[in-house]
Amino acid sequence: MAAGVILLLTLEDRIGNVNTGLSEEAVIKCLKHRRYLLFSEENASKEFCSTCQDEYVGEDELGTLGCGHDFHAACIKQWIRCKNLCPVCKATGLNTMDPNIPTNL
Repeated sequence: MAAGVILLLTLEDRIGNVNTGLSEEAVIKCLKHRRYLLFSEENASKEFCSTCQDEYVGEDELGTLGCGHDFHAACIKQWIRCKNLCPVCKATGLNTMDPNIPTNL
């Protein structure tokens, strides 16, 4: 296992950090937004953002990816700018088929 990690680190040193994320403009155009609404404190299932691990509260602004997973909007914007993959299921985060939407590639 340690040899594999060393090999990956050596490879990263040779090729550099590969950015597969999107530009800020692309994220703004493609990310769906909604407000988190808690209907009852008694029956609240502790829903949380998988990127920061904080529970959703009040009317937090959430960002929804194409796969349907929700995150704090600020958290997922930062994530998608580095890697356009869902942190939960690894599906493509945001579909950018529009040629007018720039990526960081």
